[in-house]
Amino acid sequence: MTHTNRPLILVADDESDIRALLRILLEKDGYCVLEAADGLEGVKLAEQLKPDVVLYEEGLNDETVNNAIHS
Repeated sequence: MTHTNRPLILVADDESDIRALLRILLEKDGYCVLEAADGLEGVKLAEQLKPDVVLYEEGLNDETVNNAIHS
C-alpha cells in the first residue's frame, strides 16, 4: 500500500519521543508515517490501513499483537 505514492510505515511504541524520532527520520527519507501509542491501537491501524511496514516495540508484544501478526 502506498499513501500519496509513498510507502506507509506504522510505528507502534508507547514512548512518544521514540515515535517522534522515527517519524522525523523516516519522513526525511520519503516515507509516510503513522503512529500508534500501544499495541491495540497499532493492530487496529494495521488492519484498517494495511501499511507496507510495521515497526513496533517488543514490549508491546502482547496477546493482541501476537494474534494479529500470526493470523
